[in-house]
Amino acid sequence: MSGDVFGNGLLLSRHIQLVAAFNHIHIFLDPTPDPESSFTERERLFHLPRSTWKDYTPSLISNGGGVFSRLQKSIPLSPAIKKLLDINKDFIAPDNLIRAILKAKIDLLWNGGIGTYVKASNERNADVGDRSNDSLRINGNELRCRIVVEGGNLGFTQLGRVEYAQNGGLIYTDFVDNSAGVDCSDHEVNCKILLNAVVAAGEMTLEERNRLLMKMTDEIAELVLHDNDCQTRIISLATAHARQELELHRRYIEQLERDGKLDRSLEFLPDEKGLLERKAMGKGLTSPEIAILLAYTKILLKAELLEKHSLEGDYLTKILVSAFPKPLRHHFLKFMQTHSLRREIIATKLSNAIINDMGITFVFRLKTEINADIASIARAYAIAHQVFNFTELLNLAEKLDDTVASETRYAIIHQTSRLIRRATRWFIYNYKDQLADILGMVNRFSASIALLRNQLPQLLVGEEKEQWEKSLQELQDAGISADVATRITSINHEYALLDIIEATQKNSLPLADVATFYFLINDRFEFFWLRSQIMKQPMETIWDTVGQIVLIDDLNIQQRCLTVIILQCIIDGHEDSITWLERWENDNPAFMKRWKHFISDLRSTSELKLIIFSVVVRELVNMVAAYSSSSATLNSAAEAEKGRNTS
Repeated sequence: MSGDVFGNGLLLSRHIQLVAAFNHIHIFLDPTPDPESSFTERERLFHLPRSTWKDYTPSLISNGGGVFSRLQKSIPLSPAIKKLLDINKDFIAPDNLIRAILKAKIDLLWNGGIGTYVKASNERNADVGDRSNDSLRINGNELRCRIVVEGGNLGFTQLGRVEYAQNGGLIYTDFVDNSAGVDCSDHEVNCKILLNAVVAAGEMTLEERNRLLMKMTDEIAELVLHDNDCQTRIISLATAHARQELELHRRYIEQLERDGKLDRSLEFLPDEKGLLERKAMGKGLTSPEIAILLAYTKILLKAELLEKHSLEGDYLTKILVSAFPKPLRHHFLKFMQTHSLRREIIATKLSNAIINDMGITFVFRLKTEINADIASIARAYAIAHQVFNFTELLNLAEKLDDTVASETRYAIIHQTSRLIRRATRWFIYNYKDQLADILGMVNRFSASIALLRNQLPQLLVGEEKEQWEKSLQELQDAGISADVATRITSINHEYALLDIIEATQKNSLPLADVATFYFLINDRFEFFWLRSQIMKQPMETIWDTVGQIVLIDDLNIQQRCLTVIILQCIIDGHEDSITWLERWENDNPAFMKRWKHFISDLRSTSELKLIIFSVVVRELVNMVAAYSSSSATLNSAAEAEKGRNTS
């Protein structure tokens, strides 16, 4: 059919209803096609050498359709074609017919050929640089299809893509839609370098190498498709939240420009005025613009990992091995370790994983918010990824029934990414000097996380339990089964488990007791309400964001400290947790009175601002510190008295 890209694409599904197509010779029209018979015919033509649309069996074309030469002066239009393309004329010139096809109200527009057919309305044809298609070209805001797939390159200008996306169309970019080809070449080269070394060492013949390469074809295809599925998923997720994250994207673009890494005018990204206009209109970056930032981010992160990360260790060896098909993993590990592109493969895999899982601003945020270095970020991310089983959570979202709305899927993936981002930051804060031992850190936390996760529905109390039950019901109402909904609902509450485990391990306390008291204190001191109010504050600047993070971290630390303090005061282990907590509150009336006064004032304040919360949380820090000091003094005196009595 005069082009393998187009032909291959049309053989991806037996359910495609191809209503129109054109190339440099013919225009094909089939207004009401039969999916099965037309698929069989396209398959026949694809395997027919040098086939064109003129080889299509006329009897298989639906009533009113046909194959027409682009050299005709005019083409007659049947009622069926006029209805399909919203045309009132009985005859039309071939170029005008192609323009009507491009504007058709259809599900999918597939570009598999050569030429630029869509520009933005504020671009001139002369700006495009494709004079041969000037008479066919339309504007992005004239497209009525739901989805565009660019099997060929340069079918749209970048501004044309953006204009189409701003009108609700679904589109990435040509380099995203075609990235599987590049990815496949990477896998092929990496495998051949490895096997050539095996052959050179005399452990395999050239014929055996070639047979093994052929045998691995399907698995390499699976690896490539997985990579590209993850990449388009994160673009779609970022697009779904682009309006809320516009300020973050703006700061990121500014930083890239300051560092000399990006020229936004060259990549057709909006300038400051354009971003302010979008903010005023409640819009964010479009998927083609996010795709540009994704490409830059991957390139820059890989380069930084190669420059500033040792890329050594057992966990990173596992990443290296995962880049190869299974037949190579078991027999040629020693050749992988000496692979000439070993570090580049690890850096590519790691940068892809971080960005495909966490998004384009993940590293930027951690560098900006806590001044983290790239090695610490990569290691802490790997630990958080394993400890909270990120892959399992993603699979839960992706394997939901088709009846579940895409917005629900994106919301689940977004809250999962948020958990991993917060956990990554937590590990950097608390274990920066121990992050190199990734597998050791994973082993230290994984079992306790899994145990507590299963107990969360019983551990949560008060407002947090009510929120959990509400979220659970919403997911079930959305068509998600009870067991999957329960697992998903827990995601927003799992971050607290890190503090619980930390308090347990550093103070030699029972895990069950720490977990119980941690959530009881969360309720009795109204920390859950306080935390939710801080999170609701608008984030206008980087300082707002950093301030919010600091407040939440301080609040979490004080909750952890109070849990340890109260547990260490227990003398009678036979009392239940609530009774003991009430006794502690009664024994510390000044502390409780002051804190309840703060909370009461906050709840009665009509307009809460971040500065108010900073004052209250700082007071809490001082109160806990003062109590800890006096408590330590009393404990020391008691121990001394106990020693004297013993003597």
